[in-house]
Amino acid sequence: MSFSLPGSEVSARLEFETGWPIWWSRFGRLLQYVGQHSKAFAELVTDEGTFGLEGLGVMEHVAGTAVPFDFTRAAPINFHWDVLAFEESTSPFDSAAGLSVGVEGKNVMPLRAGLRLPGHEPWRMRGLWVRYLETTVGRDLNDEEIMVPLRWQGKMRNLKGTFTYEATAATPAAGILPGGAMLGFDFTGRWVGRGSHALLFSGTGFTEYGDFSGRLAAGAR
Repeated sequence: MSFSLPGSEVSARLEFETGWPIWWSRFGRLLQYVGQHSKAFAELVTDEGTFGLEGLGVMEHVAGTAVPFDFTRAAPINFHWDVLAFEESTSPFDSAAGLSVGVEGKNVMPLRAGLRLPGHEPWRMRGLWVRYLETTVGRDLNDEEIMVPLRWQGKMRNLKGTFTYEATAATPAAGILPGGAMLGFDFTGRWVGRGSHALLFSGTGFTEYGDFSGRLAAGAR
């Protein structure tokens, strides 16, 4: 993939080596949505020189059927999606991701999640539970007030054990989504498996969230 900034010499070239997938939706022609957790390489050309970056990347693919109505108006939902990359990784594919869906600002549905701890194979998890610990107010692309998370807790689990983490915002929020934003974060995590000692992890991550009800912003004031 290649990008360039119009009217300047700034450009980016990205290469992906796919690793393991998380299927967020598999409803035939109605909706298919998959994220490939991948090894990514980026070459950035700026006014200050050329830079190379390497790390975790997620390649997403979505396909579906158009509907004649705006579902965000029909259901006052909010969503929160976290992607985590482990600092102690043994593979460029060691990572986790989870999606949570709420109604009117309340976290009610841990929709889906996946986890690949360093040294392990990928596991399907039962979803992501999110609890906001500290928030502030910002603006989205329409200059509407939005909630901006500063610190939050996440939890995902399956029959093998439970992974919990605390995330702290590490970048400004890019308010480019209706009612929400994207931002980077740092995290510390803990895996507790059945009959085993707790394992501690840390790393960086990326979150994307949106709110179509306005209740998250109201709660952040």
